[in-house]
Amino acid sequence: MASASLRINIFNLIKIVYFNKSKGEFMKKLIKFMLLFCIIVSLSFAQSQINKGTYKIGGELSYKSYHFGDKEDNYYNFSLTPQFYYFLLKNLSIGISTDYLYSKKESGYGYERIGLAPGIIYNFNYKSVYPFIFVEVGRESIWTIRVNANNNYRKLPYSKVGCGLDIFLLKSVSIEPYVYYKDYASSAQTPYKNIIGTGIRIATFLH
Repeated sequence: MASASLRINIFNLIKIVYFNKSKGEFMKKLIKFMLLFCIIVSLSFAQSQINKGTYKIGGELSYKSYHFGDKEDNYYNFSLTPQFYYFLLKNLSIGISTDYLYSKKESGYGYERIGLAPGIIYNFNYKSVYPFIFVEVGRESIWTIRVNANNNYRKLPYSKVGCGLDIFLLKSVSIEPYVYYKDYASSAQTPYKNIIGTGIRIATFLH
């Protein structure tokens, strides 16, 4: 029954994404499709439990360098996003995600961003793969660095939902590909209202 229901739900999702897409919206709808698909797959699998009292420590580390024709426009990004969670119940964990980003141009302009978000994660199981869904509500603090000008500071409240897979490479070490939707509060002073994205983390589960 689960596999039949899964096939029906996937077919309905494909119809929603591909038969109602407008020009310029394809990638956005495709990522939404991946997000919905991941949730449906998670809910379709039989559950096997991650025990109460387990600690989860994970995160991402990245560096990007961007080069343009005008050297002064060249810039780089460094980001670090640690995550700490504790399983209050079997399969259900609460914790906190942090996010640090430093970006700077060769012209001197740049900014720093620090984010902090409490969250909830629920895990499912299929063999050595643990699908999960998560919700976070947090706030970003941004410091803008300008040359020969006053720096400014902003606070950006947001909420974030998503899903992914814990793929165990070792008994207690996994990689976590995931997709997410991030929505900023209407009061946030930001040029964009929401973000749809993907990422991959490494996580350790300690008993």
